[in-house]
Amino acid sequence: MSDKATSGKGKQQRLVWTLQMVKDRCVEEGDCWLWQLGLSSGGYPQARIDGRARIVRKWVYDVLLNKRRPVDSVVRCSCENKLCLSPAHLVHGTQADAVRDSYTSGARCPVEMTAKRRANIVKQGLTKLDMAKAQEIRSKASTQSKTQLAQDYGVSLSTVKSVVSGRYWGSPLAKSAFEWRG
Repeated sequence: MSDKATSGKGKQQRLVWTLQMVKDRCVEEGDCWLWQLGLSSGGYPQARIDGRARIVRKWVYDVLLNKRRPVDSVVRCSCENKLCLSPAHLVHGTQADAVRDSYTSGARCPVEMTAKRRANIVKQGLTKLDMAKAQEIRSKASTQSKTQLAQDYGVSLSTVKSVVSGRYWGSPLAKSAFEWRG
């Protein structure tokens, strides 16, 4: 979506965004306004506004609604839909609030489900490694080069490094990724 409009003589003028223009680019579903155009790599509504790619949710909250928020805060949606831009749903909060909301809504998997999810992924053949292979890699890491281990197991060097550090294939009983380090 361009932020420029063309006048009759071919000159480009800046498009002045309004809340109605944002709404026109959304589909109403209940009281949500679901964005129908471009998305950021994280899946959030994105558009070119004032010559820059911007996350539309932040821009609507800060500029169109003229609301003030602390610099380190995020703009969340009370309905927990990434595509929603309804002004009635936009609230600011901390990143911790956003993460807590994602666990509450089920968008993120609670710790108890990690081992179950991992087992399903292995069972479906969606990964080259399993817990046993990861433990083998960790035990061999002190005697073999990580590059050789990557070749032996058919994975990338970065995957081997992540397995050795415990970032990938860590303890299924760990409460967080930072608790277990082999």
